[in-house]
Amino acid sequence: GHGNLPPQLSAEAEQLILAVDVALSPTATADARNQAYNLCERFKEESPLCAAVGVQLAGSTKNPTVRHFGLQLVEHCIKFRWKDMHPQEKLSIKNAVWNLMGSGTDMNDPTYIKDGIARLVVEMVKREWPQQWPTFLQELTDLAQVGKEYQIELVLLVLLRLAEDVAVFQSVDAVRRRDLQQGLTANMSDMFEFLSRLLRAQVTAYHDFKLSGAPAAQFHCRLALSVIAVYQAHVEWVSINHIMAHDGQLLVLLCTLLSEEKFRLSAAECLLQIVSRKGPAKERTPLLILFSHGAIASMLEAAELASSQPLTEANYNFLKRLTEVLVGMGTQLCGLYGKEPDVTKPETFSMYLQAVLALTRHPSLSINQTTASLWVALFKHERLNPQPELLAVIEPWIGVVARKFVKTPACAYDGMDFDSDEEFTSFHQRLRADLVEAVRLATVLTPSVTFCYAQQWLLSQLDNPNSVLSEWEALSLFLDAVACKAKEAPSGPQLLERCLVYQSTDPAILSELLSCISALFVYVHHDPQRLLQPVLDRIFSSVLFSGPGQSKDNRTKTVRNVRRHACSLMVKISMQHPGLLAQQFDYVKSSVERLSKTQDDSQLSRMEMVTLHEALLIISNQFTNFQMQCVLIGEVIRPAVEQWTAMSPAFNSAQEFMSFIGLDRPPVEPSAEDVHGRNRSELLASASVFWAVLKRCKTSTDPLKGHPAAQHLAPLLFHTFRLARVLHQLWEPEAQKLLSPGFAKAYDLLESEIVSILAQGGMSQSGMPAYISQLNGNVQKQQTPLERVQSFLVQIHNNVFIMLGSFGETLGEQFYATPGLAVAVAGTTCGQGMEYIPDCRLRTVVKVFCRPFINSCPAHLYQPVLLPFLAYFLPAMLQRLSGRWQQTMQQQRDENQANLQEILCDVVVRLATRDYIELLRSVTLSISSQFPGEENEEMMDAEIPSSGGQMVASVSELGKMVLAEPSLCGHLLQFLLSSLWWPDSGNSLKATNILESIVKYWAGLIPRNSSLFPNSEVASLCLSHLLNGIQLLGQHDSNLSSLIHLGVLMYDTFLPIYPAVMSELMMRNAGCSREDADQYQDKAASLAAAGGQKINQKMERSKRELFRKMTSQIVGQHLADLFRKPVQLPNLPKM
Repeated sequence: GHGNLPPQLSAEAEQLILAVDVALSPTATADARNQAYNLCERFKEESPLCAAVGVQLAGSTKNPTVRHFGLQLVEHCIKFRWKDMHPQEKLSIKNAVWNLMGSGTDMNDPTYIKDGIARLVVEMVKREWPQQWPTFLQELTDLAQVGKEYQIELVLLVLLRLAEDVAVFQSVDAVRRRDLQQGLTANMSDMFEFLSRLLRAQVTAYHDFKLSGAPAAQFHCRLALSVIAVYQAHVEWVSINHIMAHDGQLLVLLCTLLSEEKFRLSAAECLLQIVSRKGPAKERTPLLILFSHGAIASMLEAAELASSQPLTEANYNFLKRLTEVLVGMGTQLCGLYGKEPDVTKPETFSMYLQAVLALTRHPSLSINQTTASLWVALFKHERLNPQPELLAVIEPWIGVVARKFVKTPACAYDGMDFDSDEEFTSFHQRLRADLVEAVRLATVLTPSVTFCYAQQWLLSQLDNPNSVLSEWEALSLFLDAVACKAKEAPSGPQLLERCLVYQSTDPAILSELLSCISALFVYVHHDPQRLLQPVLDRIFSSVLFSGPGQSKDNRTKTVRNVRRHACSLMVKISMQHPGLLAQQFDYVKSSVERLSKTQDDSQLSRMEMVTLHEALLIISNQFTNFQMQCVLIGEVIRPAVEQWTAMSPAFNSAQEFMSFIGLDRPPVEPSAEDVHGRNRSELLASASVFWAVLKRCKTSTDPLKGHPAAQHLAPLLFHTFRLARVLHQLWEPEAQKLLSPGFAKAYDLLESEIVSILAQGGMSQSGMPAYISQLNGNVQKQQTPLERVQSFLVQIHNNVFIMLGSFGETLGEQFYATPGLAVAVAGTTCGQGMEYIPDCRLRTVVKVFCRPFINSCPAHLYQPVLLPFLAYFLPAMLQRLSGRWQQTMQQQRDENQANLQEILCDVVVRLATRDYIELLRSVTLSISSQFPGEENEEMMDAEIPSSGGQMVASVSELGKMVLAEPSLCGHLLQFLLSSLWWPDSGNSLKATNILESIVKYWAGLIPRNSSLFPNSEVASLCLSHLLNGIQLLGQHDSNLSSLIHLGVLMYDTFLPIYPAVMSELMMRNAGCSREDADQYQDKAASLAAAGGQKINQKMERSKRELFRKMTSQIVGQHLADLFRKPVQLPNLPKM
C-alpha cells in the first residue's frame, strides 16, 4: 500500500514499521527493543523525511500502533520544525492532515488515533491561525457538514483540544494565546450555532436509531456527548450572551437531557460549570433564568427519577452533580439578590426550596454536605432570610437535619465515597460542624421552632429508660446550637431543672448530660438565685462520680472522662459567665475545698484539682480588690511552691535529676509501686499549677500593680532555670551512660510527636495547653513504664520552657532587671552541651521561650538584656542550622532510599528553620497598620498578608540596634541569606520578606547616615546569595518572582554606591552581558533622577524585566523540565 512513493521513502517506512513492531513485541530481547527505540528516536530527531514518512504511516491501513507512530512523527515536525519549514512543505503537511481528516470512515478506530489526528490540526492552528489561516474555522465546519459521523467526531475533538489549550489549561504563551482567544471570540457566535444544531441533530438521531434498535445509536450518543464536552470547555469563559442565545435555548436543552440516562451526567456537569461562573454581576444575572418553572420542574423530575432507580455509581454521581447545580443556582441568587436592582425573588422560590429540601433528606453524607453550605448561605442572607417561603421551610428542615446529627453506621452511598471508617467519621464530623452553623442561623430566624424541636427531643430522652448514647451525643450538640441563639426561651429554665434531677449510672451518658447542662446554662440568667447553686451542685457531684469498686488508682477511662468533663465544665462556665459565678464565689471556693479534702474512693486526681483551681482563678479576675486576688493565688499556689522548693536539690545536676525520676534504675511495674513515678507526678503537678496561674490570671490594668501572681512566681525563677539547664544536660553523653538499659529509649520521640512532625505541623503554640493538663490522672493503664517516662520527659520539657517564656510577660520589668539574666537565658538556650539536644526539642525552646522572651522585653532594656543574649544566641543558631542543612543536602545527594529517621530529620530541620526565621522576624521587624494614601516609599511592598491588606512591615527599633552592631548583623544576615537558597521554598519566601524590609531600611540611610550602610563586601555577599537563590529555587514561580523583586531592590540600593563591584558580580555570577549591565545602570540612573516625581510604573516594570533577563541564564529548572525540548511557537504579525 505505498502507491507511487519514491523508493527511499518506502524503504524508510518499511524499516520504521519493523522497528515499531519490535519495540512493542513481548517476545523481543531487551537489546533488540533498545535498538528499535533508538532507531525510531533518531529518525524522529534527524531525518528530513520525518514528516513525509509520518504522513505515509498515518494514512496507511497498517495496524493502529504504526498509524499512531506516524501521527507522532508529524506532530514532532509541527512542534519543533515548523518555524524553519518552507511554506510549500507546510502546505503539503496541512493538506495531508486534512486528507486524513476527510478520509476516515471507521467509527471504531481507537480513540488515540482520532485524538492524534485532532492534535495535528490544533498544533498547526496554534502556529498559523488566525493571521495566516483565516479560513480554518470555515473549513472545519464545512468538513463536519459534508462528512459523516467520523469527520464530525474529529471536528469536535479539534474544537475541544483547541479550547482546552487556549482557555482552560492555558498551555500556550501569552501573546499567541491572546491572538487565538481573539480568533475564537470573534467566531464564537457561529460556533455555538453550529454546536447547538449538531447537539439537537445527534440527540434526535440517537432516539430514532434507539427505537429501531440499530447499532448506529451508540455513535450518535457518543457524538452528542462530544458536543457537550466541547460546550464544557467553553461555557466558563465565553460571553454569557452566547450561552443565553435564543432565549437560553442551550440551558433548556441541557435541562431536558437531565432525564436521559445516557446524557444526564454530562448535562449536569455542563450546567454546573455554567452556574459556577464568576465575573461581574451583570454577566451572571441572566443565569437566574434557571429558576424558571420549566427548568426547576426538569431538575425535580430528574432527581425523583434517579432516586427511584437502583443504587449504581453512575446514578449516584449524577445525583451529586445535580445537587451541586441546585446549590450553585442558590449561591448565584444569594450573590445577586439585593445587590442588583433588576433581580427579583424568583416566583419558583418555594418550589426551589422544596427541591433542595428533598435532596437534604437523602441518606448520603456527601449530598448533605453540599446542601448544608446552601442552607447556611440562605439563612445568612439579609434580604432572603425574612422571606415567608424560607421561614416556612425551617420547620420541616429542622426535622430532617436534626436526625443527621446522629451518627449511624455507613450506608451504601457512603461506601462509594469513603475508603475507611476513619475517613467516614472525619467527614461526618465536618458535616456536623456545618449543620451546627446552619441550626444556629435558623434559630436566630425562628427561635420558637428550633427550640420546640430541641425541647421535645430532650424530654423524650429524659423519659426513655433505654436511651442510647448516639442519641444523647447528637442531642447535646444540637441543643448547644439552639440554646446559644434562643436565650429568651421561656421554658429553658424548666428544661435545665429536668436535666439536674436526671440520674444515670452510665458514665458515657452522664458525660453527654453534662454537655446538655452546659448548653442550657444560659437559662440560669433567668433566675440565678434559684438555679445557680443546684447547677453547681450537680457539676460537683459529677466531679466525684465513681464506678463500683473503683478508686483513684484503678478508674476506667469512661469514669475519668466524666470527672474531667465536670471539672472542665467549671472552667468553661467560669470563662463564659464570670460575673454570674463571682456572685457565688465563696460557695464555689468552699465546694472546691471540700472536694479537695475527699479521701475515700472518689478522691480527686491532681489534674482534676488543678482544673477546679483554674476555675477559681478565672473567676478571681472579676475581683476589684487586687490584694484579695493575690491572696487567693497564694492559697492555690503555695503547696506547689513548697513542693517545687523541696524537689529543687534534684535540679543540681543531670545525675541527681536522673536518680530522682528513676532513669538510672530498672523500670517498675505496676505504676502504683513506682516511687520515682510519684516524683515525676509531683513535678508535673507543680508545673501545671504554675501554668494554670500564668494562663488564667490577667495582668492588672494598673501598670503599678502588674500581675497578681508576680510575688508568688518570682521566687521560682532560680529553680526553674536550674531545672531547664538540667533537662538539657540529660542529653550529654556522660548522662546517657547512666541510663538504665530498660530506659535506653527514654529520649526517643513519642508516636504522637512523629505523626505530628510528619503532618508538617510540629507542635503549634495553640496546642500546648493540652499537654499541661495531662497529669497522672490521665495516664492510661496500658502504658508501659518506658512510655510513661517518655511522656513525662516531653511534658516536663514543654511545661518548663512555657513557664520561662511566660515569666517575661507576667513579671515584666522585675524579670528583665534580674542581674545576669542575659547570661542565664543564653546558658539555657545555647550554652554548653546544647549540641546534643535534638532539633525537635530545640524548636520548643525557640518557639515557647525565646520568642516570648524577646517580644515581652521593655524597649529600654534591649541594650543591657537582649543584645548580650542575641550575641550568644544568633551565632549558635547559625552554626547549628547551617550544619543541619549541609547534612540534609548531602543526604539528598546520596541516592539511597531514605529511612523514617532521615525523613524525620529532614522535616524537623525545615520546621526548626521556619521557627527560627519567625523569631528573627520578631527581632527585626515591627508590623503596623497603614491606611490607603499613607504609603511611603520605604514601606511599600513589604506587606504582611491580612484581611484588609493594610499591615506593613518595617525595621523595628530592636532591628536597627542589631543591624548597627557588626557582629550581630553579620550572623543575622548570614542566616537569612543562606535561607534564600537552602532547598525549602517556603522558608526562602519568609526570609525574602524579612530581607526586603532590611534592604529598604538601608536604602533610606543614604545619604543621612552612611556609616550604617553595608560595605561593598556585605553588599556583594547579599547579591551573590540572592543569585544562588534564583539558581537553586528559581523553578518555583512564587520564589522566582519574590527573589527578582528583592534582587531589584538590592541592586538598586547598592549599584549607585558600588557600581563597578555590582556590575562585575552580575556578569561573573549571573553570566549577563556587559550591554545589559550598562543598560540597567542607565535605567536606574534615569529613574533616580526623576525620583522627586511619581515613579513611572512602566519604567519600574521594564527595569524588573531587564533584571529578570540578566539572571535568566541561571534560573533553576524542575527536574521534569531539564531535558525537555522547547516547543517552537513564534509570534505572528499583529492582528
